[in-house]
Amino acid sequence: MVAPLPNIIASSIENNRDDFLTFSNDHGNNPTPVEEAAKYITGFLIISGIALPLTLYHTHIIEVGSTIMSIIGGLIVYGDIILFIWFFSDEEEENDDFNF
Repeated sequence: MVAPLPNIIASSIENNRDDFLTFSNDHGNNPTPVEEAAKYITGFLIISGIALPLTLYHTHIIEVGSTIMSIIGGLIVYGDIILFIWFFSDEEEENDDFNF
């Protein structure tokens, strides 16, 4: 649930919105070190959200059902956050007839 926070913080620090899933930003130049660090931390948090339940299952602390539900639940929450950010992004459409 905290996985997208580094990207959100980095984009507010850098004052430009970068493409959430690529290494390019709106201005076409190279990403800054803050953006690179935020993407690295986000990737680490996403992988640990999948690896931690698998590790707990491997050490017999949780059962297989809990492992599957934890992984699927984390992916659903993260997917919802990505969709929310994508849906409410500041990019305007080319065919905006009503100028909202």
